[in-house]
Amino acid sequence: MYIRTSKLLILECAASLFLLGCLTPAQSKISAKTNPKTSAQLDQKLDAIVQNVIDQNLVVGLVLLVKQDGKLLYKRAAGFIDKEKGLAMPENAIFRYSSMSKAITTATALELQKDGVLNMTDPVSKYLPYFTPKTKEGETPVITLEELASHTSGLDYPFIEQPDGPYHQANICDGFTDNKVTSDQNLRKLATMPLLFPPGKGFRYSLGLDVLAEVIEKATGAPLEKSVIAKIGKPLMMKSLTFTVKKDHVSRLTLPYYNTTSGAKLMGKNQFIPYGHSGFVFSPARAMNKNAFQSGGSGLCGTAYDYMRFIESMQKDPEMCKVRSKGYPINFDKGWSFGYCGAILTDCILAQTPQNPGTIFWGGVYGHTWFSDPKAKISVVCMTNTTPYTLQGGFPEAVRDVVYNYLIEKKTEKEVLK
Repeated sequence: MYIRTSKLLILECAASLFLLGCLTPAQSKISAKTNPKTSAQLDQKLDAIVQNVIDQNLVVGLVLLVKQDGKLLYKRAAGFIDKEKGLAMPENAIFRYSSMSKAITTATALELQKDGVLNMTDPVSKYLPYFTPKTKEGETPVITLEELASHTSGLDYPFIEQPDGPYHQANICDGFTDNKVTSDQNLRKLATMPLLFPPGKGFRYSLGLDVLAEVIEKATGAPLEKSVIAKIGKPLMMKSLTFTVKKDHVSRLTLPYYNTTSGAKLMGKNQFIPYGHSGFVFSPARAMNKNAFQSGGSGLCGTAYDYMRFIESMQKDPEMCKVRSKGYPINFDKGWSFGYCGAILTDCILAQTPQNPGTIFWGGVYGHTWFSDPKAKISVVCMTNTTPYTLQGGFPEAVRDVVYNYLIEKKTEKEVLK
């Protein structure tokens, strides 16, 4: 999950937009004296951004990867996996994916659809007969698996509602707390919550992927992780992908930190952090609890390299890259719509970004962001162990802008050499 709060001025990215196909020559001018960047200069600029946030104690540790056309342009593991012990961040660090789990759960469902195990147009009640939440008017509409995945089901998330909202009152688990509730128990309570709107008639980020996870388990007769590993993990060689980090891998699991006015601090056992209209209670130990239900919306763990493999493969699946707008034009943000796997750029000028239309982005509330631009063939994964600065600050945008400026000057260099 990623909430964009930092905007770029159109004038600041005009040159980028021209060379990447968003502005006409009359709208942008690039100096012929621009000095071409080398990959070493890209390293220097990204290194400077990374070192700056670590030096300011805004981020404790991170792994940042940049790929173009399948080739690794940049990699950096920086800061600490455990600052208290002075342990440096390794490249193969395991992160709690949080909402980056959602796209993987959806991709698993799509693979099962190819096998004929389920269909995204199926009603949820086909697999979970009890899951028939009503609208505020008392009607019982049909919710499809597609609507769960695209956040058009009418369900909600506790952190989005006010602290006294119905999800809080019912103690609905969001997949972050390390409580003893089972998935079935949680979803039965969720089924009693009133829908915010009729399915397919609105957009609301929600617990729909936890519902889809339970559907997958019912359809396959196996734990969610078995399907995720078989359909996504093994084919893509995502070797660290898991819902429960094994004991011999715990040393690679990042310690989670959160931002305060006096710098980043280590999370406690059940750490409340304000976010949205209320907030989250983070229980980091959940990642090692084999008895915790496997949350399709927030429970997966893995490395930055694992996730890079996933988003690069995702570009080849038209379903994952398609805007979901059946019955409702999803406007996630200015110039951004939404699909199965995250926000999809529809208007780069309106969104004030150098990325190309069709770019997909999302992240995870434990401190991660990623985006993939099919036209520029660029993919960026940044995983940190610190929240929420990496979600709400200018860090992801700064990384993005350096990458696109590199593309601009790389293209300029090629034109000069012709």
